[in-house]
Amino acid sequence: MSLPALLLAIPLLWASPPPDRTVAKGLRARVEALYRDLQTPVMRLRPDTARVSDSLECRCAAATWSLSRDGGDRPGGSEVLRLVWMSSDGSALRRDILPVRVERRELVPVARRRLGSGQMLDSADLRWEWRRDDRRAQAPPRREELPGRRLARGVGPGQELASSHLQPPYLVRRGDRVRLRLGRGGAHLSGDGLALEDGVAGRRIRVQGPFGSVIRGLVQPDSTLRIE
Repeated sequence: MSLPALLLAIPLLWASPPPDRTVAKGLRARVEALYRDLQTPVMRLRPDTARVSDSLECRCAAATWSLSRDGGDRPGGSEVLRLVWMSSDGSALRRDILPVRVERRELVPVARRRLGSGQMLDSADLRWEWRRDDRRAQAPPRREELPGRRLARGVGPGQELASSHLQPPYLVRRGDRVRLRLGRGGAHLSGDGLALEDGVAGRRIRVQGPFGSVIRGLVQPDSTLRIE
C-alpha cells in the first residue's frame, strides 16, 4: 500500500465503532437499597460497601442488569450478590459475583434479673435491646409470644433470651373444652371433653370424657386430643 493510501486508511480505523459494552453504575447505592428493603422493624442491616466497586463494565451487548443476593431470609456476615447482565430479550449474557459483608442488629429480649427454669415470663422480667450478631441462626422470640410462656432453662441477668430457652407453647389449658378423637380399626368416633391439665403438642394429659370418666389423650397440633 502506498504511503498516501495508508494515510487515508488511518482515520477510518480510528472511526470504527468500539466493541459493544455496558456499564453498571451506582452499584454501592444499589447494594445499600437491596439490604434496606430487607430490613424489618426488629432487624437492621448495614452492608459494608467499601470494597464494592461503584461501577462495573461488561463487554457485551447487554440491555440491562439486575442485582440479587443468595441466601435465606436472615442476611448477615459474608454474603454473595449476583450481578446479571441481560439482553433485550431477557436472556442472561454474563454473571458477576460481588462479595459483601453485612452487619445485622436485631431487637432481642434480655433478662432484667435471674430467671429460673420453669418460671412463667412476665413483661416486667425483660427489656428489649438492639444487639449485633451476624451468626444468629434463629430469629429471636417475638414480643407478643413471650408473656405466659415458661422457661425450659434458666437465664442470668443481662443474658439474651433465645427461643431455645422457652418451653413449647400450651395448645390446651386446664379447664378448656377440647375435642376428643378415638380411632380403632376403620371406625372413628369423636366427642367433647374437659382438659384437667395444660398440654403441649405430643404430651399426654388427663381429660374428663363425655360420660364423666377420666382418661388420657395425646395433644395434637390442631389442639384436639387423640384417645388410644
